[in-house]
Amino acid sequence: MKNICKYSFLFLLTFSIQFQLVAQNETFTLNDINRLVNISSLQISPNGKSAIWMASQRNLENNTYDRQLVLMDIATKNKKTIAQDIRGLSSPSWTKDGSAISMIASGNDGRQIYNFNISTEEVLQITKSENGISRYAWSSDGKQIAYFSKNKKVEKTGANKFNDSYEVGSDDYLKDAPPTNTSVWLVNADGSNPQKITPDGFTVATGLTTSALAWSPNGKMITFTSYPSSSSGDSDLGRNFIYHLKNKELKSATKNTQRESSPRFSPDNLSLVYRYPRDGFPANLGDWYQ
Repeated sequence: MKNICKYSFLFLLTFSIQFQLVAQNETFTLNDINRLVNISSLQISPNGKSAIWMASQRNLENNTYDRQLVLMDIATKNKKTIAQDIRGLSSPSWTKDGSAISMIASGNDGRQIYNFNISTEEVLQITKSENGISRYAWSSDGKQIAYFSKNKKVEKTGANKFNDSYEVGSDDYLKDAPPTNTSVWLVNADGSNPQKITPDGFTVATGLTTSALAWSPNGKMITFTSYPSSSSGDSDLGRNFIYHLKNKELKSATKNTQRESSPRFSPDNLSLVYRYPRDGFPANLGDWYQ
């Protein structure tokens, strides 16, 4: 972990220095904003020899952002854009053996998890979630994937198909349909045996936010945040939970009843680190607790 942090810091520092040198030679204007390239999802390969990141730049003609996945050899600093034919690419992540990069991308089955083989450039679809995938995380041994997927909407029958009324919750005034809950699923690395691990009525996303998703280092637990409802107004009322794979048991992580977020396990698997407002008061700054 220390080496990864070190590489990440040096890499970002290099970019910062390059930008400063350019800025010193030219006057920065409003037009230059459209030339800026946003860097995200920086990750070092398991063997420490390569790095990937997402680069996005404004496309004024189409009113969108052009996003690219960049692969760099750390020793030579040689860079190349990969997976250029994949639509809607996001959330890139190295597989455990470093031979491929997993990602969420758009296809005929909606938003699914894919693996991009670095050597062969072959793209393999892993999941076939009925309602698409918004977030995922690999287990430490690389044998399973946990992911978030929206629940299937209840199909109306008869005359009720034309009834679009619903009970309004803590949503914005422009909302014209009830929000849909998001569940946590577990699937094998080859896409087999998908199973929902959270109960009905449980949601890990609202109209404004989506929970973090993390495995314990020993691969025996998964943590995430649940919200009272999928309504955007409940986004600050999250409560952290831990799912135990051995006995398939879901438990609250602390005695707090709301305002928790960003859970993750300590390296020794013995505790959970999470964000919570100081003294439990929502107007205060969020602190890290263990």
